[in-house]
Amino acid sequence: MNKKMAIILTMTTILTMTSGLTTNKIFASELKTENSKLIEGQEGQNGSGGGQAPVLPTNNVQSKKVIITKVTPSKSVISPGEEFSLTYRIENISGGKIDGLSLKLVGVEGKSGLDGFTAVGTTNEIYVGSIAYNDVKEVTIKLVSDPALKTGAYNFVTSVMYSQYGSEQEEITKLSGIVLRSVPEIAINGVETFANQGGSNLTGTLANDSKVKVKNVLVKAKIGDNTYNYSAGNIEAEGEAMFEISIKPVEVDTQGEVEVTYEDVSGNKYTSKGNFMVKPMITEGTEDANSNVKKSGTIMSFLKKLFRVGI
Repeated sequence: MNKKMAIILTMTTILTMTSGLTTNKIFASELKTENSKLIEGQEGQNGSGGGQAPVLPTNNVQSKKVIITKVTPSKSVISPGEEFSLTYRIENISGGKIDGLSLKLVGVEGKSGLDGFTAVGTTNEIYVGSIAYNDVKEVTIKLVSDPALKTGAYNFVTSVMYSQYGSEQEEITKLSGIVLRSVPEIAINGVETFANQGGSNLTGTLANDSKVKVKNVLVKAKIGDNTYNYSAGNIEAEGEAMFEISIKPVEVDTQGEVEVTYEDVSGNKYTSKGNFMVKPMITEGTEDANSNVKKSGTIMSFLKKLFRVGI
């Protein structure tokens, strides 16, 4: 009986000691991911694909006062050595005014600082100031990557500092990623026409100026009301290919347009365009007729001068 009473007293003592102990772990974690999809078949500049800029995949570890809800790049395709920008959408959901707001790109995940990237026109930290309750601020940082930087995915560690009601500064962090990808570009060079038996040929050179292979290279030439097609197959990185298309002769100088479509290894589509001039084909019969007219005119002029006709 005494042993049972001792056990009960011991348990009661332990419960009494721990009843006043409370452990609170405050950790707000919000994960928002939107897949970045490249819009294919649209073009902004010669040899490059593009479209509406996608929203970058983002990971949030943020408080419930200020959150970064979206990170948007300026370009859907970013190449090594190319300038681009990231726009951060910051929302105040604290229930009051936020002061001293600033955004800083701390560095690239797994690297020392912004290794391989440089801020353009500003530092890697931008002071925003205050943001009213339920308001939104957008902060843009311009960057450029090292031309020698390897293609692939890069995650930026972003820090936002702020304070409220004069209290100590608080911090939220954001991890957002971009993908660097070499964009193929085909230059159309040396387009010209020459006569052959019964018609004319259009020739030119396709130069792949990029460091990636292109495939399904198609050439479409439009001259007047006629359209001609030619398949150039694949072109290796920094390689060239010739095209030769049989065309119908024209009677007068005619402006032509050549359009080259191609794909990278991932199937993304690109377009290059160029213009050229097609001149009428001169045959031997035409040259002989013109020569006879010139000779006839010369003889008549000589006879007129000899007999002083028309003077």
